[in-house]
Amino acid sequence: MTIIIAVLLALILSLLLVFTRYFLHDKITSVNDVVNNIDASVSVLGIIPNYESDVPVSQLVVDKNPKSQIAEAFRSIRSNLNFINNSDGSK
Repeated sequence: MTIIIAVLLALILSLLLVFTRYFLHDKITSVNDVVNNIDASVSVLGIIPNYESDVPVSQLVVDKNPKSQIAEAFRSIRSNLNFINNSDGSK
């Protein structure tokens, strides 16, 4: 009887922990999280990865390493913004 109670208690506590973590999860982990939670008329132009180290005084994160992943993300967003530009002339 004690083993059955212990197993049921462990099951209930583990399910409670899973549900609590699920309902308190408020971080964006992928582009799909963003796409699923925005209006259909808005498109995603790109994503910028999290910058792990301290931001330098100049606030330019692409200054020291112009070939980094974050610099490439900014370039990708710039290119996408230029592509959707509706002005006349070449793009």
